[in-house]
Amino acid sequence: MNIETKFFRFFNNFFYSTNTKFVGFQNKFGITIFFLFIGFLSGNLFGTILNGIRYYINWDGFIGIILLFLIESINFIFYHNKNRKFFFFFRSSFKIPKSNLLRSLNFFKIGFMFGLFIDAFKVGS
Repeated sequence: MNIETKFFRFFNNFFYSTNTKFVGFQNKFGITIFFLFIGFLSGNLFGTILNGIRYYINWDGFIGIILLFLIESINFIFYHNKNRKFFFFFRSSFKIPKSNLLRSLNFFKIGFMFGLFIDAFKVGS
């Protein structure tokens, strides 16, 4: 009797792909949560540090523009494709590989934005 049936091959392929995805998730989960929490903490502390930044930059609009530029630059690097323009004038034809540092920076950015969002609720109430 042949044990290599179609169902058996499907079951083996499914088990192998699920196992490799779980091991990849298990390896990256800790560093992902770490950078999300560090970003969240930085976003919450940004309101406290903002008073110190105001001594060097007079207008809060400049601080917002700089922060927006940094966030949009990270978004462009992480989520761009070849035909998308950067700030309506720069067309890139290069592909940036998604390294662990870039993924960590993206999770830090997500945590930072979430921290700003939660801090806005604290200020509003």
